Amino acid sequence: MTDENIISLLFERNEEGLNGLKERFGGLIARVAAAITGDPDRCGEIENDTLLAVWERIPPERPDPLGAYVCAVARNLALKQRRENNAQKRGFGLDVPLDELEGALGCDSLSQQLSARELGKEIDRFLQAQKPVDRALFVRRYYLEQSVGEAARALGLRENTASVRLLRLRKSLAAHLEREGYSI
Repeated sequence: MTDENIISLLFERNEEGLNGLKERFGGLIARVAAAITGDPDRCGEIENDTLLAVWERIPPERPDPLGAYVCAVARNLALKQRRENNAQKRGFGLDVPLDELEGALGCDSLSQQLSARELGKEIDRFLQAQKPVDRALFVRRYYLEQSVGEAARALGLRENTASVRLLRLRKSLAAHLEREGYSI
């Protein structure tokens, strides 16, 4: 079933759209949930919550691409679950690596200049020009919010090497955005 078919079924409030959504994106949702929460047992719960959230948001939204939309919903729900788990354990809370990107993104001025979609497209263009390992490292650190150590181990890198690569990626991203005419 194609994305358009699924969206059309969801607009009609046809439950086959949910079945198509689960069949097409269930594995992706589980991988995102497991990577963020670190708890494979929570994947089913997050998958169900994701499907319900998408069901409630379509209509009126008509996401394009649907996979990225579903992935973003799953990511947000998994992060919420992780925060709740950390709060219950009275840990130090969620380590938010996005703070590291503030210098590269110039968050305040960029948020005024770009919509989230435009910023995402610009970051995608930047990442497409990077080596696959650097692209994977960036995604693991800033999208999946893995620690530097977790991301490094998953990619077979030393933690120090990963830290240096991330620093260079942030600097390169800032330079890329400036070349494209965005004030940082």
